Amino acid sequence: MKGQMSLEMIIGLLILLVVAFTIIRLFLGNITAIENIKDVTKTTTFRNFKSNCEQYCTDFLSSGNPASGVKFCSSKLYKTGTSNSLGLKGVVDVIKPEDIEATEALSLCEDGIYCFHVTPCETEEGTVEWATCRSILCNYFYNTYKDLAKASLKVKETMDGGPGTCSLPKDPAENWYLKYFGDDPCGGGVSASTTTTSQASAATLDCSPQDGTMKCTWSSCSNQPCSLSCSKDGGTCEDPQKTVGESGSFSYTSLESGKSYTFNLYDKNGARVAGPVAKTCC
Repeated sequence: MKGQMSLEMIIGLLILLVVAFTIIRLFLGNITAIENIKDVTKTTTFRNFKSNCEQYCTDFLSSGNPASGVKFCSSKLYKTGTSNSLGLKGVVDVIKPEDIEATEALSLCEDGIYCFHVTPCETEEGTVEWATCRSILCNYFYNTYKDLAKASLKVKETMDGGPGTCSLPKDPAENWYLKYFGDDPCGGGVSASTTTTSQASAATLDCSPQDGTMKCTWSSCSNQPCSLSCSKDGGTCEDPQKTVGESGSFSYTSLESGKSYTFNLYDKNGARVAGPVAKTCC
């Protein structure tokens, strides 16, 4: 009897050792993958993040609820200040776009990776891209507060740390946050530390329905390159963000009759220089 009990104890201990060894291998393997930035997309953390992002996208598409769009545009892989999940320990790493499978070729901070950076969200009107998220967030908070300065502050608050805390390029063409959001994402005259009244801009923007289309005409957008944005109440436009010249016109041809749309003109720093122009199509 004692021999049988001893044998059972030995077998039990062997099973425990095998289980412990397997768990340790999985744990160490995951740490190695995370430290190797190029393998981060293989980690459970990243896969779960992508899965959540895809669900937020599905919720947005199925419901058309702007709040679901806000969830997709503001959810992050790691919290602000995270410095031990990728690359060097104790350092907030700069992540190359190819290492994180980013949807645009711009570098990101370890603590500034959002759903829209790594998850294509295809809608009937087009893809929810990096620039589209600015429109979604600004429209959501502008519709709530009816104040662009307040909307800008709420966008920055919702994005919790903006681009992250690593050292990204200062050139707006190479810095995704300066390019698409900036200190004043909604153009309400708000800076990083104060809220002020915007100086009057010489730029103009006017949009009007014409034969089933919406024609927008602008002028005097001198701080080039400028961009013309379109957003739909409860969704996105097929052409949410277009790079435009100093003056010109563009006709939106794939808008829904009876739907409300908002148009804005932004300069190269992401500051709104004309708009919002709200119109019902068409």
